[in-house]
Amino acid sequence: MEKIVAGTKTIEFRRRFTKKAHAGDTLWIYTTVPHKHIATKARIKAIYLTSVDEIVEKFRHNSSHPDTLAQYYHGLEHGYAIELENVETFTPIPLTTLRKYNITPPQGLRFLDDSDIKRLFLPVA
Repeated sequence: MEKIVAGTKTIEFRRRFTKKAHAGDTLWIYTTVPHKHIATKARIKAIYLTSVDEIVEKFRHNSSHPDTLAQYYHGLEHGYAIELENVETFTPIPLTTLRKYNITPPQGLRFLDDSDIKRLFLPVA
């Protein structure tokens, strides 16, 4: 997460990714251990669905583990590289608050709709 916030990592690598996301959408980033909170968001600049070889060739410099990037996609012909921009941090929203509003972080990713965002940032007492 630190590299995304610092701007030194601008690509998020995924074996699978939803067809619902598009360039311009906001990606709300849930941090697991040890924090268990949402405290970062980024705008999706581009979504690349391409061959594993092309991902490794084009984006390995942006990986935290460039020597093992191809292994991450083992068994796949294609993978996703999600380019991020406009990264922002904010006061963390802990897992307990997310659950209070019936928002359960997934193992992969989950989209927050406008009503989710309003409930999290404008909680009613």
